[in-house]
Amino acid sequence: MKNLQKQKSSSTSAFTLIELLVVTLMLGLVAGAISACLTGGMRAWESVQNFNSLELNVLPPLLSIEREMRNSMDFYGIEVEGGEQGIQFAALVPVSNDPDSPLHIGTVKYYFESSRKVLLRKAWVYKEAEPDRPEIIISGLGDIGFEYFYTSEADGVTSGVWDEYRESGTNYLNAVRIRLTSGVGRSETELVRTIVLPVTRYVKSET
Repeated sequence: MKNLQKQKSSSTSAFTLIELLVVTLMLGLVAGAISACLTGGMRAWESVQNFNSLELNVLPPLLSIEREMRNSMDFYGIEVEGGEQGIQFAALVPVSNDPDSPLHIGTVKYYFESSRKVLLRKAWVYKEAEPDRPEIIISGLGDIGFEYFYTSEADGVTSGVWDEYRESGTNYLNAVRIRLTSGVGRSETELVRTIVLPVTRYVKSET
């Protein structure tokens, strides 16, 4: 009789196989949720770190580009020329590399070299030959894109649009948008800078 009571008490206090399976399933779900949260948090942290790294790398030269473009000018001998990965305009440039060198009207050209993943700059005085060696402005880029906001007038109506290419007709450049990317795949980050020109620039007509 006592043995029977012990067997009954032991059978009622033990876990059944179904209960163990349910507990295991619940623990698996909790572990999966925790893992997903940790993974998402790590990816968010990596994205912030990548963006901060990109911003620290490109923001100072971008500010220099913005300052130079905002100080650009209309000059009959130098046309504003834009493309998907570069821009050229007239500005005051030093005659030589001497810091005390006087400034003259010249050409400033920014362009992306995809083979080396760098943004390059050239500057030369008007009517002089374009230099062979460019200056590296930003390195370690994934890609770069230039977009242009220009206005055109037709039948007395003025309209504006962002585009990668200049359309035919009379165009006036009002702003330039630069898109910079770094990294690949999930670690890719993008930084966008819009430069509003204080004075509208005339863009050469293409027909």
